[in-house]
Amino acid sequence: MSKVIIYNQGELVALVAGLSTKAEYPIKISYSFGLSRSLSQNALSHCIYSELSKYLIQKGRTDCSPDWIKRMLKNRLLGWIDETYTDIVTGQKTTRQELRHTSSLDKGEMMDYLTQIIEWSSSIGLEIKIPVNSTYFKLMESQNE
Repeated sequence: MSKVIIYNQGELVALVAGLSTKAEYPIKISYSFGLSRSLSQNALSHCIYSELSKYLIQKGRTDCSPDWIKRMLKNRLLGWIDETYTDIVTGQKTTRQELRHTSSLDKGEMMDYLTQIIEWSSSIGLEIKIPVNSTYFKLMESQNE
């Protein structure tokens, strides 16, 4: 099963065109309109950072605090963005790169981010427990219907 996040109208048109020539029918499509990530998703991400930290510390990586894990995963999976700041006194603008914030993600993007973390965790031998009442679990179930 493929997941696609569409960022603009042009990508939607391209997807529809591609489906009309390559798809096997029937097709099931789910969509959302870019609602911000939920507090449940954010809380789950912090639980995962803590689980990963404990796991890696047990494996000898004593530098892997939950905050370090969070920064490492954002660097690896979300990347960096340019942020422009304006000096309040002089008005001078300065641009610097910052890690992308999960607060800027919508529910679909956050789900994709969490899925990548869970898959990576599994690849290093850690199975993450997902609460059945979490937004992530509910979204995964809705995709599998």
